[in-house]
Amino acid sequence: MLTLVYLDVNIILSFFITFIILMISNYIAGYIIYTIRNKAIDSDCDPERFIKMFEKLEKRRGKEPRIKSVLAINRAAGLIALGDFQIAKDYLEGIDTSYLSEKNGTYLAYTINLILCHYELGEIEKAEILYETNLVKLCPLGKRLQKSVEILIG
Repeated sequence: MLTLVYLDVNIILSFFITFIILMISNYIAGYIIYTIRNKAIDSDCDPERFIKMFEKLEKRRGKEPRIKSVLAINRAAGLIALGDFQIAKDYLEGIDTSYLSEKNGTYLAYTINLILCHYELGEIEKAEILYETNLVKLCPLGKRLQKSVEILIG
């Protein structure tokens, strides 16, 4: 902003240009971090590293209940990838679902992970009830969640 003001750009225009640059930079940085985290579990098949990344994030940002819930869903996903279904189920059942949203897909991810845990632990009836009552009402947003629903249905 100081550079723009020094170049005789109107101070209000300088503020808006600086604001836009910062917002774009923040979006790009967030996307890169998101991609790196998902790469650990999706293409590198390293759920332990994935879980460690979310443990670090939880130490920094895990105070707010909404963020804590989303971090618990991701930790459970890592535990599911490791085959620790009972621990993953315990994490998922400890989440206050009032902080999850259908609009951003967090409630759908929670439901898919919980259904997977029930199936793998032999709790078929619980999984079927969740599938019939919750999953059928939720709309998958984005290719990643659509693919997860397709895999679950299969």
